[in-house]
Amino acid sequence: MGGRSYQPQSGRIFGILKQMKEDFDTDLGEEQKAEQKAVDEFKALKATKLAEIDTAKKAIIQYDHDIAHLGEQNVEAVKELGEKRANTAISVCRLQAVLQRHVLRRSMLQWM
Repeated sequence: MGGRSYQPQSGRIFGILKQMKEDFDTDLGEEQKAEQKAVDEFKALKATKLAEIDTAKKAIIQYDHDIAHLGEQNVEAVKELGEKRANTAISVCRLQAVLQRHVLRRSMLQWM
């Protein structure tokens, strides 16, 4: 076998493997930190959105209450309008009767 002697490469290979493991450990730590940051940001966003949903639900309940109240007010206003129209019609009838009596008396006085 020629003049060369065998030199084991295992030390070099172990060095490469050791460096790869250190790189992987470093990358893993950075990825875990990034993942934890993403989880924390998601939790904060979720809490914010749940609070917004709760606020919206309360607003809907309030709007439903307001609509029901306005409906009741409308029913009362329509009832009151009907009563006022009826009273107005009665008043108009009374005024017409008074006017007819007045016209009748006036015409009777002219004949006398």
